[in-house]
Amino acid sequence: MAIGMSLDLDQMLRISLTTLLRKLSCSAGAVYAVGWSKGREYTPEPMYSIPRMIEHHELFAEVLSKFPEFLERKRSTTGGELARISGSLGDNGHYHMVDLPGFGVLLLLKSGEDISPLVLKALQPLSVKLANACRACLQQRSLKESESKFRSIFDTANDAIWIHDSETGQVLDVNQRMCEMHKCTKEEPLAGMWKTSAPGNLLSPSERP
Repeated sequence: MAIGMSLDLDQMLRISLTTLLRKLSCSAGAVYAVGWSKGREYTPEPMYSIPRMIEHHELFAEVLSKFPEFLERKRSTTGGELARISGSLGDNGHYHMVDLPGFGVLLLLKSGEDISPLVLKALQPLSVKLANACRACLQQRSLKESESKFRSIFDTANDAIWIHDSETGQVLDVNQRMCEMHKCTKEEPLAGMWKTSAPGNLLSPSERP
């Protein structure tokens, strides 16, 4: 079973869950992140589900109520095994909660014949890969948010700011205030002709010796 290779969390989970549900003939599935709240309680946060509005699924509330039981199993599971709980939903099928180590939990709903124990055990390495992929996606998202925040501060600062290569002195980036002070477009300093002098001054071609 394939794990989506995208670093976009929604896209990766859409591909991964779609493949997983099709292979296991499941009717619904979801991935939850699990973290600590201020009250030191585990708080499940929905990341992606199929169907997308899984909270409207008639069995969803019943299955999610099993979450404390899953956490107890997770705390007591040792020896490299991943925590997992399974149960019957009567005539409506079966549910499974599978640990995504270091990230959260995979929830599966299946109508009709249940998933065999051998297949569930075989899900363990896939669960580890999925957890790793989720963490990588969140790290990428955090990095993009940090870059966006830096760019906003950089572009709106009242001081002239530029970024340059410390070895060559070549200008790599400038903010809007710098362009206003030097009466130039942003492209001009980045064209390679502007350099920084030893004291840290930015010199245009006409100012360079």
